[in-house]
Amino acid sequence: MGLFRGSSGVVIPKTTKEVDVAVSKATRNYLPDDCPKEKHVLALKGALETGVQRSYVAVSLLHRLHGAHDWVTAVKTSVVIHRLIKETQPPTLFMDELCKANGAVDGAGLMANAGVSGAVAASGRRRVYPLQMDGFLDTKATEGKYDFSEWVRAYCKFMDESLDTYYHTAWYTDLEKSGNGSKMRSMSIEDLLETLPRVQRVQRRLIDCRPTGAACQNDNTLLALSLVVRESFKLYKAISEGIINLADKFFQMDYHQAIKALEIYNEACHGCEDLQKYLSELGQLDAVKRVIEFPKMEVPPRDFLDVMKDHIKDLKGNGAAGSGTTRKGPLRQRRVGLGGDSEGQASGLSLSSTRDGSGIVVRTTSVGDQAAKDEAKDEAKDEAKDEAKDKTAAKDKTAAKEGPSLLDFGDSVEVGIGAGVGVEQETAIAPPPEEDVDPFKGMSDVDLLLGLDVPAVVEPTATATQQTNNNPFA
Repeated sequence: MGLFRGSSGVVIPKTTKEVDVAVSKATRNYLPDDCPKEKHVLALKGALETGVQRSYVAVSLLHRLHGAHDWVTAVKTSVVIHRLIKETQPPTLFMDELCKANGAVDGAGLMANAGVSGAVAASGRRRVYPLQMDGFLDTKATEGKYDFSEWVRAYCKFMDESLDTYYHTAWYTDLEKSGNGSKMRSMSIEDLLETLPRVQRVQRRLIDCRPTGAACQNDNTLLALSLVVRESFKLYKAISEGIINLADKFFQMDYHQAIKALEIYNEACHGCEDLQKYLSELGQLDAVKRVIEFPKMEVPPRDFLDVMKDHIKDLKGNGAAGSGTTRKGPLRQRRVGLGGDSEGQASGLSLSSTRDGSGIVVRTTSVGDQAAKDEAKDEAKDEAKDEAKDKTAAKDKTAAKEGPSLLDFGDSVEVGIGAGVGVEQETAIAPPPEEDVDPFKGMSDVDLLLGLDVPAVVEPTATATQQTNNNPFA
């Protein structure tokens, strides 16, 4: 028949057909309150650990999950997948198979000791979501289908995020140890800033796993919820170890790393508070409270956020890109410096008024101070120009009201500077104002009665020295 018994006495499937039968029996869609039978789960576990049809187990379970049209099949299949991830030895064996079944890994998959940098380089930063149940909706059940459908989407999204984090960083909760053996505690700055945000995102997905309505009374949902709650404790512990490492290495970071570290620390504070609320809500369920003891959780001290912000301001003010290094300012600011060396270009040089036997003393100022002084000078120049424009406009208005001045009619003005020295300054010659000429001036009443023609008006000349003749008959 192709079946053989493992060391535990469980019959292990040997062919692909037998694997399909074991998957079908473990996730059958009748008796919705019955959890997957242990013998079928152990059979699949044995097939993974012994290497018999190891890859096909992942393919068959994913095919069963994606083809589910009712919540019973979807919930049971997701529970079997989660149990195999947690119970199979080594811990990452089934996770590698799921990534390969999703087409994300070629060959033997990711190794747990590959390191974060190697995993990220091999991954190409693509998303790895093997379960992909975001659009699941029960199309067969009538009662409580929306409650169970919502749980399936949230539960599978949490497992997808865990697989994606493992694929990109080779990190998983079951690989994490406590104390000095913790991977989070011993990570470098680059690996820590890459891994910790992903682990926090897994925690966010976990908090979204909230059963509602009819889902709170189903045994399969409560079984899945117990696995999620136990995972939350490990995530909290791992994030706490990472935050301790982050705080220890914060003052060794450059400006951009410190900005990212501040965001991670702030997210850790909010995430811990949200996790406390989440567990307090689940503590109201008797089925969860009877089997799980909730540990006490402490939020990271928020006072350290102020310390981090002050340090970032100092890094920005000093232009420091890292420990012991100085970040050069923009090209315009670097050109302020005197001399050709890089330090002189990075910081502006100014001359003091103090003199000694060697000459003028050169005082070095920072780029920020020199730039501030240049900006203040530019603003002072702009204000002086605006004031000059306002004074000119006011003067023009006053001159228009009072009439032309005497200088407007002169040819030139000679200004004496010393004995026998003169500077001739040309001034604009403006025409005199036009006078109202009466064409009938000088005519008697008799002339007007006789209807004599009115002579043309003689226009005045533009020069100031020529006399204007107002006699129309001249």
